[in-house]
Amino acid sequence: MAIGTIAISLTVLFHTIGLMALARFMGRLIRWFRLHQHDLGKTVAMVTTVLGLFLLHMVEIWAWAGLFLGIGAVADFGDALYFSTVTFSTVGYGDVSVAPAWRLLASLE
Repeated sequence: MAIGTIAISLTVLFHTIGLMALARFMGRLIRWFRLHQHDLGKTVAMVTTVLGLFLLHMVEIWAWAGLFLGIGAVADFGDALYFSTVTFSTVGYGDVSVAPAWRLLASLE
């Protein structure tokens, strides 16, 4: 639980800082290119925002994968990244799993 609490806290902190940075960046981008004045600009702004969110999530998934690999819950980084992705996205195929001692940590992701 301690490792999970730290991992979740860091994930939330990173996500919060990332959202704040993305909001600041998008505000500047919208003003600079006057994207709010036409439909194409609004589309560009929305796509850029979604891609920024995707990037934040990808960094978080890679961080969790590194954690699973670092604690020995998964054998190699490819499996750790795959496991982290399906767990983070709540798909949870179940074809790759962590060692039984780390199942609770995995459920926290």
